[in-house]
Amino acid sequence: MRRERSITAEGVAWLRAVGARETDEARRNPDYLAHGLLDPRFRALGRVPGGWAVALRAWEVFAPGYYQYELARTRYLDGVLVDALAAGIDQLVLVGSGYDSRVYRFGEQLADVRTFELDRAVTLELKQRRASKRGYGDSGSIKVALDLNLATPVEALRQHGYDDDARTLFLCSGVLMYLERDAVERLLGFVAESGAGSSICFDYVLESAIRDPDSHYGARGMIRNLKRASEPYRFVIDPQDLPALLDPWELTLVSSAAPDDLRRTYGSAARPICEYMGLAHAAHRQAAPSPPS
Repeated sequence: MRRERSITAEGVAWLRAVGARETDEARRNPDYLAHGLLDPRFRALGRVPGGWAVALRAWEVFAPGYYQYELARTRYLDGVLVDALAAGIDQLVLVGSGYDSRVYRFGEQLADVRTFELDRAVTLELKQRRASKRGYGDSGSIKVALDLNLATPVEALRQHGYDDDARTLFLCSGVLMYLERDAVERLLGFVAESGAGSSICFDYVLESAIRDPDSHYGARGMIRNLKRASEPYRFVIDPQDLPALLDPWELTLVSSAAPDDLRRTYGSAARPICEYMGLAHAAHRQAAPSPPS
């Protein structure tokens, strides 16, 4: 297993922390605990007058529109989790959990839900250390160290008490686009074999943005900079091709948000949203829940 820290995981956690301080509630990121999971160097920026504002302007040059996208992604996945908890899930698997704070933010609601955090060992260790230092307490989640590009999560999760027959929600925030296609298909196959009513929520990068980045706001800079950071996009797909990806596993879309949907809902003249990413929630075809109202 590779031991290096993920630049993208650190960066998006910082974006959530910045967004949680927005004074406008409509623009505020709901991840109010992100700050405590940051690398000390990121937190230090907040102690410098205007430090985070300057850093955010630099980030907008690095990845135009991604700050606003992180707000959209956080709210979308939070909504899916809230609906799943109301429907009565037994298990939650955070795939590529990074510095996701949901195990703490939704701690009370997850008290009776077996929760797994799946990521590289170095990320899991850093997150646990930072959460403990900030007084977040023990989330009760089960840590499963794994590189999804190198191995399927099936056996690793089973070795840590995963129940194949339980109704499970898989949350994948910023994961699929960094996997090879066969790894994506292995993950979907695992979801398909999970307990009745299981589902997966994920975001994805548009293939059309890779072919023609200049036609998708923010794409060219992000693609270039991720390659330089040695974390390039590997799996890409367009919204109209999602059903074909899901169909072999008898999964069906419950809800989705393509770039146009995200722009209408979360974009603004002051803070436009990137146009090369979408969000989707898919469930077992025979037991797909109704889309959220």
